[in-house]
Amino acid sequence: MSKKKKKIVKLTARQKLQKRVSSVFSSVRDGMLHTKRRAADAVSAAHRLYYRLLGPVSGKWSILPLTAMMFGLMMLTYALWGHYYLTRDVFLAFPATVTFYTPDYSVGFISKALAGEIWSWFSDVVSMKPLLKISRTAEFLSLILQSAAAAAVFKKGFLKKSPVICAAAAVFAASPIVLTAFIYNMGMLDMYNVLLLAVLFLLSDTRSAVVLTPVICVLCVMNHYDFMLAMFPAVFMVLFYYVFTEKRLRKARVACLVVTSLACVGLAAYFVFFSNRTVTMNKEELNAFLLSKIPVREQEFFLKDYYSDWIFREHNGVRFTTVPDALMGMLTTSSEFWTFHDLFPSFYTILPFYVFLAYFWIHAARRAKKGRKLPYLLFLLMPLVLPASLVFSTDVTRFTAESYLANLILLGAVLKKDDVFVQEAVDRLQRRIDTPRRRAAALLLVFAFAFVGLSFYTRWIPV
Repeated sequence: MSKKKKKIVKLTARQKLQKRVSSVFSSVRDGMLHTKRRAADAVSAAHRLYYRLLGPVSGKWSILPLTAMMFGLMMLTYALWGHYYLTRDVFLAFPATVTFYTPDYSVGFISKALAGEIWSWFSDVVSMKPLLKISRTAEFLSLILQSAAAAAVFKKGFLKKSPVICAAAAVFAASPIVLTAFIYNMGMLDMYNVLLLAVLFLLSDTRSAVVLTPVICVLCVMNHYDFMLAMFPAVFMVLFYYVFTEKRLRKARVACLVVTSLACVGLAAYFVFFSNRTVTMNKEELNAFLLSKIPVREQEFFLKDYYSDWIFREHNGVRFTTVPDALMGMLTTSSEFWTFHDLFPSFYTILPFYVFLAYFWIHAARRAKKGRKLPYLLFLLMPLVLPASLVFSTDVTRFTAESYLANLILLGAVLKKDDVFVQEAVDRLQRRIDTPRRRAAALLLVFAFAFVGLSFYTRWIPV
């Protein structure tokens, strides 16, 4: 008996099309699944390589290679920036800052005279070339110490397996505003305060900090009293946090906090409101004295009447005789620079970091007991220091960079103490992006943010 032949059913054109489309979709789906598996394997391999390369980070001296890595990020930004003010033979904007080093305490016990006083110990002449060498050296040292601060934060993030903390430290190091704030105005006195603040942070959890904190803070106020606005709040909050959270050295830290606060507030108040009474010269005599300390060929760069505003309380020919008038004069001068063009690039750079930190502080304040909430609530006020500082200064970039460092130091101080509540917030944030796609998206956003931020400083965009 013969077998029946299987009847071949012809497919219609529509069925053939459906079959082909289904086959294509099946191939695409298989390809996507294969790509997803390969991407997951690549992420896992990169993760293993990341921890293998940085395995020695847990070692005692690991802060040194991490500092080198962070400084390398800064120098990469410097290379992309394109102005090369740290290495040029002639720096166009620098000569004006020679004015900062001419007054000393023979003029009177005034602020901004500490650098000139130290200079006068070695030379009676303030010349541009040696001063440029000193300023560049100090700026390099400041960048290295800021890299060390970022490295300390990175190390803590790495040891706690917190990529978001590591990324925050790396973005700080690669930020154009951190790099360019004082390179653009080489020799400004504030860079010495930044240098000292970074040193203070690196020592903040040691016994020596109890003695060094008031000394360093007083030197910073004597160098430039803007330290009280831009950086002292961070010092105060770190000390306050350590007093609240750690029993070790509590009494010594309370004494350090009180002594430092009283000394800095009193000294700053004296410099702002009363130091002009110690000046032994009138305006013409002062300018003549300061000009005599500069070589003749460089006198054209001297900023005459630069000190009138804050020594003689005079601006544009108007003399301020009372404290409210002086404050109003500062506000009038600084408000001229509150434009979108001046504020947007700086605020764009730092506002995401403020939001990032606020997430941690709010979470910690909610979880902490009543007696432990206060430090975190104070931390939430730190971003308000920047607009308060801008009331008294026209230099938006400088104060923004100092605020960025101050807030990074606040984060670093909390991480040093292995704060449970903040670590919970970090872990919670990481769980939100704990998939390959979300990690990739977050990484792309970080790179895009850094690139756009750099573009604001490589091109002066008329916005």
